[in-house]
Amino acid sequence: MLLFARRRQDLSPAEFRDYYENHHMPLLRNLSGKVFPCSHERSYVVRDGPDFLAKVVLGEQADFEYDSMAILTWKDQRHFEATFALYGNEDVGKAIREDEAKFTEWGKAVIVA
Repeated sequence: MLLFARRRQDLSPAEFRDYYENHHMPLLRNLSGKVFPCSHERSYVVRDGPDFLAKVVLGEQADFEYDSMAILTWKDQRHFEATFALYGNEDVGKAIREDEAKFTEWGKAVIVA
């Protein structure tokens, strides 16, 4: 699965990355336990200057509304479904969503299988 996330615009790219890596990921691992994905690899769009424009090699600036891309893998469909069932859990899902709101604009997120 590919997950494209956009940072909250009041955060710098460095603040976004720091929060994602050092707060959100440990929280996800802790809350997910055995159903955490087999892998959750993240890459970040390089953004330069005071306007944080993407460092575009090919394409247009408008093509890069996201700030990170994560590649997630699971061992099978059951494992995948167990992970996403967490979002339906009242306490765990709420904790995840509240934390996501601290650093992302989920209205701009894109997830593809």
